[in-house]
Amino acid sequence: MNTLPSPLLLPARTIAASGSVVSLATEASVFGPRGVIVHGRSLAVSGTLARLRSSTPAAITVGNYCHDGGEPTLDAVERLRACIREHPCDWVAAVGGGSVMDLAKAAAGLRDAPGTVASYQTGVPIPPATLPFIAVPTTAGTGSEATVVSVLTDPDRALKQSIRHPTFMPRLVILDADLLRSCPPHTLAASGLDAFVQAFESAISRFATPLTRALSELALVQISHSLTASQPSAHFRISPVSR
Repeated sequence: MNTLPSPLLLPARTIAASGSVVSLATEASVFGPRGVIVHGRSLAVSGTLARLRSSTPAAITVGNYCHDGGEPTLDAVERLRACIREHPCDWVAAVGGGSVMDLAKAAAGLRDAPGTVASYQTGVPIPPATLPFIAVPTTAGTGSEATVVSVLTDPDRALKQSIRHPTFMPRLVILDADLLRSCPPHTLAASGLDAFVQAFESAISRFATPLTRALSELALVQISHSLTASQPSAHFRISPVSR
């Protein structure tokens, strides 16, 4: 059995520190001085968007694009793709939950692609992405910041389907735990359960390797500790997964 999955795709660079979101524009400037931040309404309500804009150096130009909310649809990706084509940028950053990240990931990845977004859901080969994508998750659980996958909904076909390409992997990931503080309790609980289920699935997968299983079990233990810390009366125990 291989220790590492093959192939192993990971974000090029990850920053994990409280308060690190304010360094987004500075860190992203290695890709160029013009960027777009894709976000949800809650980022503005929480004041985080204002902090991001006030911490942007004068030499960097950053626009922002607000996602309407809900699951990312093909039309939503097309609208964002048209926006970043009309207003050229050197990088696109998603600051939000899984829907925001999948929306921005697909639009950035397909900015220079010749076909429609819908065509790439039906098997048309996706060309390599040329626009750097940056992911800043504001919830825990979707894992979109560490994958090459974008899950999109086509209401016309009543279909929810992913598109993917190795070049969709984020070039930079910023993990700022402080961003979770503004999450509503129900969102925090749902995303925590999402993280637990994904770690459990990975641990028992028949494609798991010693490395991925060890990381999955560590995630399960840490999530269980978080649960018992927030709910002292909860009785929750993780046992090692049987080999």
